[in-house]
Amino acid sequence: MLALKKREQAETEIEDLFQQILVKLGPYRTPLTAEERKEMAIVGDKTLAFLEKSKEFVERYPDRIPA
Repeated sequence: MLALKKREQAETEIEDLFQQILVKLGPYRTPLTAEERKEMAIVGDKTLAFLEKSKEFVERYPDRIPA
């Protein structure tokens, strides 16, 4: 029972901290239009793996990259 209370308390504290972050960032946030959201890159697991492998290749074989 005590562990459950501590967990609930921790969750409440975390939610409060997230709210504080949103308030602090408020003046700097810019809403995106629907078109801007569509244009943003979405990096999924497969894309991320590809990007990491590409980076490794570039770092390992810089002489094979076109200038």
